[in-house]
Amino acid sequence: MFYVLAFGLLAVLWVAEGLRPTTPLCQPLARRWFGNAALFACCQAIFIFVVPAYAAAGAAFAAERDWGLFNHWDAPLWLVVVAVLLVCDGLSYATHRIEHAVPLLWRMHRAHH
Repeated sequence: MFYVLAFGLLAVLWVAEGLRPTTPLCQPLARRWFGNAALFACCQAIFIFVVPAYAAAGAAFAAERDWGLFNHWDAPLWLVVVAVLLVCDGLSYATHRIEHAVPLLWRMHRAHH
């Protein structure tokens, strides 16, 4: 359902941008949107397939070595989920701020802006 809503919104925005662009177009609208869609697809593939695999491997690695707070503390599952989401979201935010602050990282990151 999420993807239906997301692609529906993208279609509406594509039509709106074609009718009334906010900035002068440097390249044809279809070419720019194709590039953005390709970048989105690559990022989604990474987040869907690669990140969970690395997260699972990292969790297994830590569990084998008895590393990590939750390997020493029998916390309820809901608390573990909330803590992991907060830490991951905080790291994502910090990474995003660093990408804006470091010129080399900004040159790569500005593609999404």
